[in-house]
Amino acid sequence: MLQTILNRRSVRSFLKEEVDEQAVEALLKAGFHAPSAMNQRPWHFIVLKGEKLADVLAGSPNTPKGSPLAIVVCVDESLERFKGLGDSDAAAATQNILLAAESLGLGAVWSAVLPDSVPHYRKTLNIPTNVRPYSIVPVGKPAQKPEPTDRYDAAKVHWNSW
Repeated sequence: MLQTILNRRSVRSFLKEEVDEQAVEALLKAGFHAPSAMNQRPWHFIVLKGEKLADVLAGSPNTPKGSPLAIVVCVDESLERFKGLGDSDAAAATQNILLAAESLGLGAVWSAVLPDSVPHYRKTLNIPTNVRPYSIVPVGKPAQKPEPTDRYDAAKVHWNSW
């Protein structure tokens, strides 16, 4: 697992090959098994392929285009016991999906759903008002994959106090 974490890199260019259904299910299971504050599990996942994926990406300026699949991670705000905890849960689910993609030999990238893009996502995907799109994870076989780098920074580690 540690090697998967260290090898994971953001992939922004993809081959045109489809992602098989078993891999999609594995990615979703990884998202569902993320840790969740107070076990709220306020997430929903929207799997996008084909024309619907193209429609969504057209209105998402910061998200790479060209992936055969994307997963939109959403927060059901009606399930949050404390405002804001749902974002932490969605972040954990997004990270699990990214790590699962790496372990399956797929490429993926975390793209934030910017506040200005939320109306586009709501309209295009018919998302209810109590559910907010949090992130979109384009996934596919990488056309090229950046080499892992060592990001450990001892200057940012503090023991027992700042």
